[in-house]
Amino acid sequence: TIVHKLSAKRDHFASCCLMMISTMKVLLSAFFFFWTTTISFVTCQEVPSIFPNETFPSARQNFCDLHRRVESGEGIRRSVLEGMHLNVALFTYQLDKETGGIKESPGMAEKILDELAERAGFTWRNSFGTVASPSGNETWTSVLHYGIDTYDILGDWYLRTTDRLNNGVIFPEGWYDGSLIMVRKKAEVSDVFSFFSFLNPFTVQLWFLILATTVFSGIALYVLEYLDDRKLDTKMEFDVSESLFSAVFLSMGHFSSHPRSTASRAVHFSITFLFLILIAAYTANLASFLVVQNAPAIVINTMRDAVQYDLKICVLRSSTSENYMLANYPNARLVRKDSIGDTYLSVADGSCDLVLTTVDTFENNRRSATYNANCNLEWVGRVVSFTTAGFTLRDSEAYCSSLLRDVIDLHMIEMKASGRFDEIWEDHRESRTTTTCNESESDTDEDTDENDPRISIKNAGGIFILHFVATVLCVALSFIHYKFKAPKNDEPEPNTNRLSVTSAISATSDRNNDLHLIGRRFSGGRQTIAYRNNLNKRRTMAQNNNGGGILQDDWIENHNVTEDQMELLNTIHKQMISNDQRQKKEMEEMRESMAAMKQLVTEVTGKAYDKPESEMMP
Repeated sequence: TIVHKLSAKRDHFASCCLMMISTMKVLLSAFFFFWTTTISFVTCQEVPSIFPNETFPSARQNFCDLHRRVESGEGIRRSVLEGMHLNVALFTYQLDKETGGIKESPGMAEKILDELAERAGFTWRNSFGTVASPSGNETWTSVLHYGIDTYDILGDWYLRTTDRLNNGVIFPEGWYDGSLIMVRKKAEVSDVFSFFSFLNPFTVQLWFLILATTVFSGIALYVLEYLDDRKLDTKMEFDVSESLFSAVFLSMGHFSSHPRSTASRAVHFSITFLFLILIAAYTANLASFLVVQNAPAIVINTMRDAVQYDLKICVLRSSTSENYMLANYPNARLVRKDSIGDTYLSVADGSCDLVLTTVDTFENNRRSATYNANCNLEWVGRVVSFTTAGFTLRDSEAYCSSLLRDVIDLHMIEMKASGRFDEIWEDHRESRTTTTCNESESDTDEDTDENDPRISIKNAGGIFILHFVATVLCVALSFIHYKFKAPKNDEPEPNTNRLSVTSAISATSDRNNDLHLIGRRFSGGRQTIAYRNNLNKRRTMAQNNNGGGILQDDWIENHNVTEDQMELLNTIHKQMISNDQRQKKEMEEMRESMAAMKQLVTEVTGKAYDKPESEMMP
């Protein structure tokens, strides 16, 4: 009996202890709930923890009483929120990391909220909640739904999409341009002086081929000229160097030759046609190579171009930009980043070719030394998708949240109409500008040398230097030749006998060359009286050197002519006689032709044709 009683008392004591423990747990839970609620909504120096909706009470307020007042005429929408405190949720990245409160230099969202609070008469800074960026399997959309289900309004911008509208997300008047655009790093332009920039239109191999073709053509022209002279029994008028020089002129489009045979004409035509094509190709490409171009090798106008070029595109993980790419371009090479700043840094370090971002995000980051230190970020192509962004709240008939949306819309539209909205944006961007990049440098580069389409010294200076060097070198060589190779006054007098014979030979050679030119220029027996007189004058110079004939005995004795020189003079004299006889025969044939022509003219006209020979000559 005693043992049974003791056992009953022990069970009763154990039950009492369990009851006391349960009661203490309930009290501790209530105290913890009271403490966290007080910290979250009374102080703004601590970041409240995020609890699931099942255990953390909603901070959303009911606006139905205010809505009924407006509907009944007791209040007006403009000031219906006056004196009220809105429970706003801020992201942890909007807060100061040390204090957990709002930063001394707040972002654009906080500035817009301050302006709305001043105009509508409500407060929001005294207490606020916080939400964290998505992690793990969370998405920005899931964070959005949690925030608007827990608080009156989410205090940062979200893109307005059809899916979110369909799921009951309300978007008041937007204050952020959320249109999706493509941003990349500008192509680096070489601004170094290029000496041989004029050679860029053709490759090195082609330049060597042109040089070899020019030399080969010059040699071919010399061979053809030599064969023509041998066939016509004439003397070569130029040597190999002059033939090469003529080929160089042909390569530049300058034609100054007079081919005599069919083969020579065909070769000239082939050379001219070849270099005509080459000069046209060189001219067409020269401008594009002389002008420094900033345009990159890949031109991107649309997102389709970026996908076709297989470019790496940075997007914010689980964001609207990622969802857009997955829905429209599933084969695109996406590089997912955990923050917007990381997407811009990836473009700067080259790990991404493009970043799909929003217009206002780009306008903010391009002024930042962190993301655009070298001022080389640029917006490329057209807008990928047009949309707006702004604050968000949950559509609820039970909470009458449409009233809050209407009040925000009213004051946002007034801010934009009065210009106050633009002033806030301008002040915000100026306060965040940490680089020397400005709008004129980033958007309009008309005054920069980098994008100047005109040809500069850096592009074409090499060819001028080459010309100046060649000119100075030629003048210097000519001066050296004049200085050290010219005959001096103290040199002995030359041999007069040798000069006399040489002058006779030279005069006779000139005359023979003139006779050869007669056959070329006046084929068919035609020549002018003036040209005949010139030949006679040459003949007189050859036969009457130093006042007497070169073959007279007294002239030979006086000048001590050797046997070899005498033999040479006899040969020249025989050639002169032969040429004179041939010329006399040609003149007789020409006179006979002129007499026949006079007779024919007389028969045709019926009048005697008595004009002198000089008027009948061509």
